[in-house]
Amino acid sequence: TLIEIATFFPQTQAQFHEMHGVGDVKLEKYADQFLPLIRDHCEAHGLTAQPRGGGVAMPTKEAVAAQFEGGEPIEAIAASLRMTREWVISQLHSFVSRGGMLDEDRIREATTLTEAEVAEALAAFAADEQGYTRAVFDWFNGRLAYEELLLVRILFLQADRANAS
Repeated sequence: TLIEIATFFPQTQAQFHEMHGVGDVKLEKYADQFLPLIRDHCEAHGLTAQPRGGGVAMPTKEAVAAQFEGGEPIEAIAASLRMTREWVISQLHSFVSRGGMLDEDRIREATTLTEAEVAEALAAFAADEQGYTRAVFDWFNGRLAYEELLLVRILFLQADRANAS
């Protein structure tokens, strides 16, 4: 996230929100602190906000989710966009965090975790009051990859949403 900020110099909340790793929580928590510093730095050094992807518009979270829901494997989406598997998973996670829904079976197929590990991770998310991925990752002491926990958190968020309605 910090590398993206230092590369693209976001000037607005919308631009800050588009940085990799910045979801609603980080936007709310950090934008008002970082944006004035970024603007001051840019003004002092004659810099401006840079378009992401070297002027090529990055796909939206919704577009990535549509590719996934259309049947494309995460690895194929990553290759077609010249991004990493982790980046695609983070986009899918962000999509679901903002109210989107994805096919549960496809998410389960996409993870490299065993069903027992998925069940254990789901239980850890349920036990954590806020359900943050970092807290669950720390609880597992790195035994489960962060990106795999993001996939499990998608399952958790969707199940939690379904149970609430």
